[in-house]
Amino acid sequence: MENFDKKMQRLIQEKKFEEAAKLLNEQQGDFWMEKYPKMTLEQKINYWSGSLHQQMRWNGESGFDEMAVFSKADYELWKQHEPRIDSLLPAILEKLNVNRENALALLFPEE
Repeated sequence: MENFDKKMQRLIQEKKFEEAAKLLNEQQGDFWMEKYPKMTLEQKINYWSGSLHQQMRWNGESGFDEMAVFSKADYELWKQHEPRIDSLLPAILEKLNVNRENALALLFPEE
């Protein structure tokens, strides 16, 4: 059986970012039901910035654009877990030290 890290790297190399995000969510089991709701605001910001940083590194190590983690599809998945993600985004982006305007343009492309 393919381990989590290898499967994640393969999905990213194949540009299956939505599947990679789903796999990451599945890997975390009952995290969303038990642990996450008990986190403080600062812990939630640290969680999101750490998770996104890891995904950005996986992209970069696989030769892809690190900023690809900021997509409308990923945003919709985030929103399922954290309905207040919009209020957390400024602090998350600051911790990641990414250009806020670029990230928001990827998350909310003009239609």
